[in-house]
Amino acid sequence: NKYKSSFNSINPSHKKMYVVKNYIKSFFLAGLCLKLYKFTELLNGTLDLMFIKRCGLYYIMNDVIGLLLVKKLPTTTKIHHITTSLCGLAIIMKEHNNFDILTLVVLYAVFSSMAFCVNFYLGHRIHSENIITKYYLSKVSFLVYLLSCIVSWIFQAVMALKVLPIVPIWHSILYFAFLYSVGKDDIILMKWLYDDNKNYKKILNLNN
Repeated sequence: NKYKSSFNSINPSHKKMYVVKNYIKSFFLAGLCLKLYKFTELLNGTLDLMFIKRCGLYYIMNDVIGLLLVKKLPTTTKIHHITTSLCGLAIIMKEHNNFDILTLVVLYAVFSSMAFCVNFYLGHRIHSENIITKYYLSKVSFLVYLLSCIVSWIFQAVMALKVLPIVPIWHSILYFAFLYSVGKDDIILMKWLYDDNKNYKKILNLNN
């Protein structure tokens, strides 16, 4: 409020917490990306279990606080945060590093972390007054998000074919419920980013 007038003038004021939440989440996810090379060990069961739990905790902290402090979150976002929080708690209670459905959840989170620029943009767009910057940030965010989701979904399909036949049926049900909840929100957000970028493009064309 003191150093950034555009942030101080956000109206309604409850959106300020939404901005802060998304900035912090983008920084957390970017930090997790610095350790992405370690997750190759996840595929053969040699990744340190405590490392997985710490990453799970870092990943869900922002979502939990967002549910508690950010007012008027969209329903799909609330469902997304609740789902990821429950999955994060399950990962924290995980007792072994065998390849199972929780491993698939961790891998989904790994690919989601690569799209940290999306959360940065979601916060930045609220108070930024630079249309050109928002145009390019929205475009990059959409493309990065699209690519990370496509690669993630392909990877999930390939690995799920190996995991689901050897786990109890209720594990499979929970896994598909997770995919539906998180995947639906991913698709909604991707469509919103695409439409948002188109709107900025129209504005810039009008200005020209």
